[in-house]
Amino acid sequence: MLKAPLPSIDSYIDYFSNKEIPVLRRSMRSLAELRKNEDQISGRILAAEVLQDPMLALRVLTYLEAHRNTRQNHDITTADRAIIMMGITPFFQRFGDLP
Repeated sequence: MLKAPLPSIDSYIDYFSNKEIPVLRRSMRSLAELRKNEDQISGRILAAEVLQDPMLALRVLTYLEAHRNTRQNHDITTADRAIIMMGITPFFQRFGDLP
């Protein structure tokens, strides 16, 4: 936990780069409910839930950027595109149980 403001944006980037970003408990409950019908939900439905939690959206986008395919020649900047690129089942495997 920070006890005082950091001196620069670079300091914040360094600090948070080494921390696991928390997500809302509500988000994990909603994802657990959606996972029960995994075969019947779309990337848009899942993305709508992800966008309700800015930290979860950040985690999804940073994960996809870190694991990007070498043939991918453009950035993914939206949650629905990220989930479509990843796939529904891999999304739940990666993000279905976060702190």
